[in-house]
Amino acid sequence: MKFKILDCTIRDGGYINDWAFDINFAKALYQAVSEAGVSYIELGFLNPKYEGDNLWLNCTKSTINKVIGSNKKAKVALLINYGSIAYDEILPPAVTGADMLRVVTPLSKSKEAIAFANKVTTLGYEVTINFMAVSNYENKDILELSNLINQYKDLTYYYLADSFGSLIPSRTRAVIQALKFSTDAKIGFHPHNNLQLAFANVLEAIDQGCDIVDGSILGMGRGGGNLYLETALAYFEKLNPDQFQLEPVLRFADIYMEPLKKNFQWGYSLPQLLSGVLSCHPNYPTNLLKQKTYPADDVYNILALMEAGAKNRYNKDKLEELVIKSVRAKTVVSKVSDTLHQLKAKSCKRALLLMAGPSIAEYQTAINRFIQEQELTVISVNRENSLIPSDGVFFGNRRRAIRYVDDVSEEKEFIFSSSIDKTTISNFPQNDKVSTVTFGEFYEDKAAELPTKSFSNSGVEAIAGLFEIGFIEVLVVGMDGYATDTNKTHYYQEEDANKELKYLKSFNSNTKEELQILADFYVAMGQNFKIITPTLFSNHYAALLQ
Repeated sequence: MKFKILDCTIRDGGYINDWAFDINFAKALYQAVSEAGVSYIELGFLNPKYEGDNLWLNCTKSTINKVIGSNKKAKVALLINYGSIAYDEILPPAVTGADMLRVVTPLSKSKEAIAFANKVTTLGYEVTINFMAVSNYENKDILELSNLINQYKDLTYYYLADSFGSLIPSRTRAVIQALKFSTDAKIGFHPHNNLQLAFANVLEAIDQGCDIVDGSILGMGRGGGNLYLETALAYFEKLNPDQFQLEPVLRFADIYMEPLKKNFQWGYSLPQLLSGVLSCHPNYPTNLLKQKTYPADDVYNILALMEAGAKNRYNKDKLEELVIKSVRAKTVVSKVSDTLHQLKAKSCKRALLLMAGPSIAEYQTAINRFIQEQELTVISVNRENSLIPSDGVFFGNRRRAIRYVDDVSEEKEFIFSSSIDKTTISNFPQNDKVSTVTFGEFYEDKAAELPTKSFSNSGVEAIAGLFEIGFIEVLVVGMDGYATDTNKTHYYQEEDANKELKYLKSFNSNTKEELQILADFYVAMGQNFKIITPTLFSNHYAALLQ
């Protein structure tokens, strides 16, 4: 076995804990991987422009010397994001203390980056060029890559980085075969584990003649994590015990890494699986799933609409564009059941909407008395309200419909947003009390004014939905807004809500803007809504409860 291993626990793992590794951790890691037969350890970044005090975001010779001590075994590598540093700013190895510099580049900048990396070799470093997101390279891109490699032959390794963990072994085999056939370059492979295929891809890469592979202990790294270094060493030791030893890394993993794993989450997850399947930046599925609006299969179908050129870098506007495109693709004509028409007529087109805020419990008695005194159609949002009797339930997103539609009594009305694909809800109600509401006119006329170009709040969507099917007044209870100083966001125990402070603040801001859009749009048509329990959205508050 002639291939080598590079450990990237600190550099890639730092994306998980913001590079909060102390010197003792790094020293123990260096000792462990050196004894295990690992040839290189990547300690962080080379970036002289960095002005902070983190040891690894510009790793200096002083830091490196403290890590390796007097018994140097594994060589030290540092990473350069192409464009972050000019050639003239790179000092020679005697000054930086590094043996290898690794230059990372997207496909779009590969020509400039490889020329830059080749020039850096004149300073005396071993140098690699790391081509990111290679899973999105087409065959013509691989051909151009081989031609590019043949023009710049001074680099130590030419790396293929599976940034989104999207490669499958057959594709890994084909790409490395092509490069090995058309060049005499030494090939490196940096896998990620979104599809749990990092090890399988590494074995395929080595079988095709790959010269160096990367891994981290317990797979610590961004995205789906990296190759589990200890797993790879366990296998490689069986094949060549003279070159690789598992025991030192086992000891380090137990003492140093297991505590980290308890405090930080990394590796396989549904967002990372989707990132791998779709070969896209992980922020796309992560941010959609965080909204707790779309189940994972809807996220898959939304992101499948993305063109290849937009996948590598996250763009919030692109995500919103995909969401609205998906919603419009499903939009159908509104259909209102006869029984809902009857309720609407009986209540003189006045409705009470039950949201989920804690004020529902606090004002339960007053709300029930108000309902008895008024003639109202009472509608819950996203699940049947356990405290206030209702006539029906509005479901604004498929995730909640799948989870809670079974809990709704059969005699109740069901109102669904047209964005819900009802054919994929196995427990969809089969009765005559089912209505569908679309926002075609709303979207067409007001989409440019809507901050997210789609409703971020099912309550806002429910208000608009009731207006669209003919109600002229909607009174709302339990639309409190998210209090950011408490974990209690619903009157019931909520298992499916994002409680991150940043998200709650953004949600409140979006909801405030969307409510104002509803007010501006529908009031002009003689329709009105008021929130009648205490709310953060005070512009729309009316103290009607006694």
